[in-house]
Amino acid sequence: MNLLSLPRPGLWYMAAAVLLSAGAGFTMGYRQGKQHAEHALITLQKQHADALLAATQNALAEQTRLHAEADWLQAALSKAQVKHASQAQYVKERINDVTQVYRPALAQVDTPQPRCVFTRGFMRLWNRAIGADLPATPFTDEPADPTDAADAVDAGLQPADLLAHLADYGQYCRNLAAQTNGLIDWTLETNQKKDVFHGSD
Repeated sequence: MNLLSLPRPGLWYMAAAVLLSAGAGFTMGYRQGKQHAEHALITLQKQHADALLAATQNALAEQTRLHAEADWLQAALSKAQVKHASQAQYVKERINDVTQVYRPALAQVDTPQPRCVFTRGFMRLWNRAIGADLPATPFTDEPADPTDAADAVDAGLQPADLLAHLADYGQYCRNLAAQTNGLIDWTLETNQKKDVFHGSD
């Protein structure tokens, strides 16, 4: 016997009620699931937005900090360069005091200095020693050719000229040392900050 052929109207109502209840339950479950998923998505989007905002704020703070450090370093280097220029000027202003006259002995009177001769060979070696006239070939242990007569010619420079050059070159070297030391200090400090930051992870 077939179930559909049964003359029970209550069974049909019951089946319809079960189907309606199942449909309503499915619809409500779907809606609740959808709401839950939408809420989870909104929460995740907010977390991502908050993380992005925090990363952006941290990057801006780091950029501001690095900019301030660069400004401080530039100011320190500028101050050092002004100091070095002042020191070089001090030396230049006193060159004539130490190159015009001399005393053969402490108790004697000032006497004009005899002419000091610097040869072209001396100046060539001077320039090579400071890297101003490096040859194409590297230094060798062989002595200079003693038959090169041009090396013995007077270069026309006086002690005052050498002191003036040395004052400028000393200023250059001190400026370069200040820049190098400042860069080294900044690099070490930056690396220490990175180590502290990564160590806290």
